[in-house]
Amino acid sequence: MTGEYGYVRNFSVLGDVIWFGTNKGRIYKSTNKGLNWTVAQSPLTDFGSAAVSGSYDFESDTNGILLSNSYEYWTTNDGGDTWNTLAASGAIRENSICYVPGVTGALVVLGEDVDFAERGSSYSLDGGLNWIDINQLGDDENVGNPTDVQFFNSSVGLASGFTTSSVVGGAYKYVGNFFSLSTNSFENGFKVVSAPNPTSGILNLAGKNIAQVSVTDILGKVVYNNTFNSLSNVSLDLSNFNTGVYMVKVTNDTNETATLKVVKQ
Repeated sequence: MTGEYGYVRNFSVLGDVIWFGTNKGRIYKSTNKGLNWTVAQSPLTDFGSAAVSGSYDFESDTNGILLSNSYEYWTTNDGGDTWNTLAASGAIRENSICYVPGVTGALVVLGEDVDFAERGSSYSLDGGLNWIDINQLGDDENVGNPTDVQFFNSSVGLASGFTTSSVVGGAYKYVGNFFSLSTNSFENGFKVVSAPNPTSGILNLAGKNIAQVSVTDILGKVVYNNTFNSLSNVSLDLSNFNTGVYMVKVTNDTNETATLKVVKQ
């Protein structure tokens, strides 16, 4: 188009497929390493201008996510030809987004929090529908003026920010472990395994001498709490729970605890 140009960091690559965006809000796609291209209009216009910017990434050659600097989220299941509005909630941010390879539906987003105007990062385990603030979990240093984020797997990720000197800002390395969905253990040795996870109904917990189980939603509201008589296996019925991410806290008979992230489909 007249006056259309791309941006050097506005792209996503997955195998032989590459996408790149332009200032007109259009996203070009090649499935053969750049030999041939198709193009489609995204929900954004003047993409990358001072007023409108966005970020996108793809989990497969069909499934992707797009966000704007106005905290709007969209998903695609046809490789970017069409986009559907996503009603994202929780600690949503507006700068840079990426999938976490190896963990289905896992995403990381950087930027300013929609509620508290605090720069940092959040993650989602359900394709971007619900977001959890990494900052409040204590294992994240805010990325100053974030510009990009990418993950290699569930434990290795890099983010970039603007620099003011050779020792301030620049590159940041992810050091957490928020994407382990099935097992969570702590230094006290108490270990709990859950299956299936994600689940659409029954969640089975296996541990030693389980005495109490409580479940909270991403806002911290307790939606389930029950006590048990030192059991090795406990089954929870989550079929009536809303779709989203829940934190399941399991306590044994000596008050050791383990907390699991569970996705309800």
